[in-house]
Amino acid sequence: MNRKERKARAERLSDAIGGIDDRYLDEAMHWAGNSLSVRRRPRAHLLLPAAAALVLVLALAGTAVLTMQRKDDAPSNSAPGQSAGNHGQAALDSLLLSCTGSDAFTPVGDSGPDFFDGTVRLVVENRQTGERFVSRPLTDVEQRLLRAEFAVSGTPVDAGEPEPDCLVWVLLGDGTVVSPCLNPSAGNVGAAVLFDYSPERLPSDIFTDLLTGMQ
Repeated sequence: MNRKERKARAERLSDAIGGIDDRYLDEAMHWAGNSLSVRRRPRAHLLLPAAAALVLVLALAGTAVLTMQRKDDAPSNSAPGQSAGNHGQAALDSLLLSCTGSDAFTPVGDSGPDFFDGTVRLVVENRQTGERFVSRPLTDVEQRLLRAEFAVSGTPVDAGEPEPDCLVWVLLGDGTVVSPCLNPSAGNVGAAVLFDYSPERLPSDIFTDLLTGMQ
């Protein structure tokens, strides 16, 4: 696929994302057992049919909640609303940096990652060096963990918190780009671009378990 075709697909995807009706996002979030907030954005001129919009939303938010087995000896002194495996942004940054040094990740070339290769991958950016790393394609099990992560409430991040040392995105293989550090909403979806962001949530231990398995 040449650059012109990629740009055209990205533009169509951007229009489609803008046309998602917020009620489908809300329905998907409630179906997964959570009521995450949805930020409204102006409608695009191109409106997706309801069924197609819902399919896109479910691909983002997850079609089911994965039941996670808790160990009997798991720490019980976590802050309210915070999972036992989630110890803050510094721990997440450290885990992401550790992953970039593993065999599961390779440096992103000058041309950037392939947004349309049909696979689900993670991209991590070291903000101090500007280096970006893309993961191998996620396995079916890892993709189920990822869908489960988007279906649960992470720990909210206060607006005054320091910016993270690392950014992380999920490439869905069709040009769609999301981040587990942002609440699922139409306004937090990119079209074939690694967008900058300030974290809205710290991922749960579902996502940190996924990363730990990729170290």
